[in-house]
Formats: sequence, C-alpha cells, structure tokens
Amino acid sequence: MDPGDRSAEETAIRETSEELGIERGLIKVIGALDILVTPFQEMIHPYVCTIAEHAILTPNPDEVEEVFYVPLHVLKQESFERHDVYLKVEPPEDFPFERIPRGKYYNWSKGTMPEYFVSYQGRTIWGLTARILHNFLEIAGGEIRDA
Repeated sequence: MDPGDRSAEETAIRETSEELGIERGLIKVIGALDILVTPFQEMIHPYVCTIAEHAILTPNPDEVEEVFYVPLHVLKQESFERHDVYLKVEPPEDFPFERIPRGKYYNWSKGTMPEYFVSYQGRTIWGLTARILHNFLEIAGGEIRDA
C-alpha cells in the first residue's frame, strides 16, 4: 500500500491500473480473496476484478514482462501441481541463545510452503500468482464460468 491508498482494495485497483496501463474506472471489483501471508514478511490482499472489454492494455515494462490470457475453464480442468518448499529457522550467531531453553540446541519448528504450478500453451504460472489462482478456484468452486 502507498501512503495515499485508503484501503487494500484501492491499492489493488491502483496497482492493476499502473501495471496494465488502464484507467481505474475500467476495473470493477467483484470481491476479496483470502489474505496471503508469506514467510518473507509480506501480506498480500488479492481481489477478483473484471476489466471492461473495451479496455486497451498497455503493460508497464518495468513491472510486467508479459500479459497472456488463460480461459477459466482451462484453469478449472487443469490440475495444479503442488511441490512443497521446506522452511527452516536459522538464527544468526549473535542470537541470545542463553535466554532460551536448550540454548543453541533448541528444537526449532520447521515448516513447508506450498508452491503451485499450472501450465498453458507453453507458459507456466507459478509462485504468488499460482497461489492466488489456486485460492480463487478453491473459493469459487463450480460457480465460475468464462465471460
């Protein structure tokens, strides 16, 4: 969020407008998805939106490498591959180990983070984009259809 943004929804509209080079008025918010919290101190508030059919996309090359279309029915029938990424806590040497039980031998929790992949026409969607799409499809279930 920029300091001038009044809400996460306003941020999503501004970012979409800036990245795709379209007027904000051509973006209609349908609703919010689940907030995505990453292990890298990021909190992402994704939104489902429609863009007016007559909108002309002029992607910002500093932020967008490529724009392509994947029909919703393709995403619904394609299965997302899931590969877990393992996360491990590694405190730095100057960590105050003397203040915790078992010191340097403390049994830190380990975790995993799902990494999703889906391919379409030779392109692979992965990372945050795939996690957001996966969440969208889980929430929408069978209630989505191509426009």
